[in-house]
Amino acid sequence: MRSRGWATLRLFLPLQLLLLLEAAARTSAADSSCVLDASQLTSGDLSLSRDCHYTPGVGSVRGVLGLSGGPPALILAGDGAAATSGAAGADGFVSFTYVLLVGFELPDPRSPAGLVPTGLHSSSNVAAGGGHVSLRDVRVLVDSDTLQRHVQFFSQQQTVKTYSDGATYLHVNYFWTPHASWQSVGLLLASDLQDARSTSGMAALTGTRNNPNSTDTSAAVAGRPPKYGYVLSASNATFVPLMQQLGGEDTAAQALMYVDGNVTLSKPPVPEAGMLLQRPLAAVGLSSALTSLDLAMQVNTIIMSSRWSNITFDSLVLENMGPGDARSAEVAKPLSLGSANNLWALYYDRQELRMLARNITLVLGSQIELDYFRYWVTVYQSSLPYFKQLAKFIRDVIRITVWEVSDGKDDNSVRVVQLIAGSCVVENSVYTVTPVVAPRLPTPELNPRLQLKQGQQSALVTAVNNASALLDQLQPLGPSEEGREHVILLRHNVSLLAAARSSNGSTADQQEQANGTTQAIAPGGLPVPYPVSLLSDVSSHHSNELDLAFQRGLLALDATAADGQLQVRVALKLLQRQQMGSWSCGVESRHRQCSRWTAAGVGLR
Repeated sequence: MRSRGWATLRLFLPLQLLLLLEAAARTSAADSSCVLDASQLTSGDLSLSRDCHYTPGVGSVRGVLGLSGGPPALILAGDGAAATSGAAGADGFVSFTYVLLVGFELPDPRSPAGLVPTGLHSSSNVAAGGGHVSLRDVRVLVDSDTLQRHVQFFSQQQTVKTYSDGATYLHVNYFWTPHASWQSVGLLLASDLQDARSTSGMAALTGTRNNPNSTDTSAAVAGRPPKYGYVLSASNATFVPLMQQLGGEDTAAQALMYVDGNVTLSKPPVPEAGMLLQRPLAAVGLSSALTSLDLAMQVNTIIMSSRWSNITFDSLVLENMGPGDARSAEVAKPLSLGSANNLWALYYDRQELRMLARNITLVLGSQIELDYFRYWVTVYQSSLPYFKQLAKFIRDVIRITVWEVSDGKDDNSVRVVQLIAGSCVVENSVYTVTPVVAPRLPTPELNPRLQLKQGQQSALVTAVNNASALLDQLQPLGPSEEGREHVILLRHNVSLLAAARSSNGSTADQQEQANGTTQAIAPGGLPVPYPVSLLSDVSSHHSNELDLAFQRGLLALDATAADGQLQVRVALKLLQRQQMGSWSCGVESRHRQCSRWTAAGVGLR
């Protein structure tokens, strides 16, 4: 009768209440009926699908994925210290994967049995050198003193990768001793099981701080900081509100979000303007199972503009990464919008280091992009003078200081051992074109001039909103970028009329004036010593105008300029139709015929 009533009740309950009730039901089941001991296992893994009490003797336990509230709990029955008379398993080997340990104490990490939770193995056997405990994707509930001892211990292990806020959690990527091995293990501060699971549901799902229209006055909506700096389990249904809740705090303390299931970051549920991330955050998937973060070809999904903002992806598969757009171009320099591996789902200044990718797989959209990646790492690592000169912009502009790769498992993949650049760090990760979990989505149409080309530097793309920004972008580039095509996207109508000129005209006229400039053009115009394409932002769904304001000789092309060095694909507002034949109103050329620039698709007014 309970099952039928529970199924009926589920139809009428909101998500957050369901999570709470199911967590309570799981804990109740552990209290009343489930006792795990050696009699339930003779060989192989025991598959655990609900919370259970544990007594020593079981050799291997693996939690079932997909349970609400995260990994199933193993609750130590009785006095754990007294229940360790013998080693578990026939050979003294104990293995636990994707479980939450409750009631297990951790000894001093400096002791021989320091990384072996009391109750999982005989302490005397460990001290004598027998047996081994393996923990993988395991979370352990601890008190504050235990947490601080381990934070201090692992801070002294220089080669061990960890994440911690120093107060409520510690995550250890990998650590091995003769008696214990930890792979993706988290120590979490919590008063009890329900307290830990509250980080995954009720507090974040009662509302969101990013919803200004909400009438809910609960603490979560009002902006009260989360109790802990971690999320025990994020799923496809909860990832977005949990990130908004946890990432909305403007603080230097790093947050930790365990991602236990495949997540798709489409818009919605992601707000159209993106999710604000104002603190360091580590999103950690499972090391024992594939965990996909499908970016759904979306861009500007996570907005990182606070001084503390940065993100770490660990043990995840990033799929359906799309090229950037005009908004991305605001912060793209010096990277290429056409390269999806620059992760344009993240909006942040690419001249700042704000992203770490560790133990992840990045699924590229095409073989062309993978070949482009391979080509440039080959150029970068070459000792030949020609290639060293060709790669100068990678070292000096993109600021790559380390780029070490190895062969992937097939021709469709490349393993990055380490990549250190000005905007990101990548460690022990794989670039591939083979979809892993999520179906491949079609790549959004990209301007042909932004397409990646084998053996060429990618275009440098910037977006401008007014004439001052336009003229700034036309200033000479550094020597390391000589020969690199510069694409400038106009996001609005731009006027070269003086911005100080008064106007009592229409709103459109006032906007045009606001997009004007107070900069003076030097006699002879601005030189264009490198290829420049002036394009209208396609996302605006119309051709933006460039008002040349009766001026002559704004841009100067040298006699040695190649054909097509300046290409304009916007609507030109020339104001003097009689000058259309020579184009002399806006472009000065040293040639009798202005063949060194083209106006493909230009509208004249």
